[in-house]
Amino acid sequence: MFLDNYPCTTSQFGHSIIYKGLASAPAILLIHGYSGIPHSLSWLGKQLNEAGYTVYIPRLPGHGTNAKDFTSSTWKDWVRRVCDAYIDIAAIHEHVFVAGHSMGGLLASILAARFNPEKLILFAPAFEITAKRVWLTPFVKFFVKKMSNTNKPFYTSPEYLKAQSDYIGVTYIDKIADFYKLKKLAHKNLEYVKAETLIVLSHKDQTVPLEVQDILNSKLKSPKEYLLLQESSHTVTDDIEREQVAKKVIAFLKG
Repeated sequence: MFLDNYPCTTSQFGHSIIYKGLASAPAILLIHGYSGIPHSLSWLGKQLNEAGYTVYIPRLPGHGTNAKDFTSSTWKDWVRRVCDAYIDIAAIHEHVFVAGHSMGGLLASILAARFNPEKLILFAPAFEITAKRVWLTPFVKFFVKKMSNTNKPFYTSPEYLKAQSDYIGVTYIDKIADFYKLKKLAHKNLEYVKAETLIVLSHKDQTVPLEVQDILNSKLKSPKEYLLLQESSHTVTDDIEREQVAKKVIAFLKG
C-alpha cells in the first residue's frame, strides 16, 4: 500500500507528504515537478486539506536525495511511482482527483489517460517549454553528462537548499532526455484524457510559455478551463498569486 511501501511524513523535506482530511471527501494526488520535492506543493496541499480533502504528495524516485539517485532513475520510474500511488490511494478512497506541477502535470495527464479520474488539475504543465533544444538531449547525453546552469532556486530556506544541494546549478543531460521522453508520451496520451480539467498558467512563467494553450486546446478534448495569472513565476502553486490559485482549485473541485 502507498502508506506502507513509501516513507511518508508531514515534514516538508525529504519524504512524501500526507495531509489527512475527511474520510468521506475525495483524495487528491499532487505530483511535483522535475528535480523538485514535495515541499513545493506543501502550501497548496495544506489549503486543500483545510477544505476537507486528504492530500498525498509523493516524492518521485531520484528526487530530493542525491545526484546518484537522480541519475539512476528514469522516466519509467517516475511514471511507475505515480501509478502505484494512484492505485494504492484508490484502494482507500472512492474518489481520487489528480494534479501536478510542470513535469508533474505531464505525469498527472498520463494518469488521467490511464485511470480516468473525474477531475484533473495542471499547474504550468510542461507540454511546451522555453528551452527549445531539449529535443537534442537524447543524442547529446552520450557525449555530455552534465552542465552547469545559473537557475536560481525559488525557495531559499536552509532545509530546502540542503535537500536540493545536488540539483541546484546542475543540468543532468540524460535526465533532461528522460523528461523529453515523458513529454512525448504525455502528448500522445492527451487525446485519451476524459477528466474535467483546470489549467493554471502565468504570463510571467519563464519555463512554460502561454503557447502551451495551443497544444492543450488542440489535443485535450475533455471539458477544460483556464486560470491565467499575471504576476507568478513558474512556481504558480506557491508564488504571489497562490491565494487566488488555491481558491480557484477548491471551487473547481467542489463544482
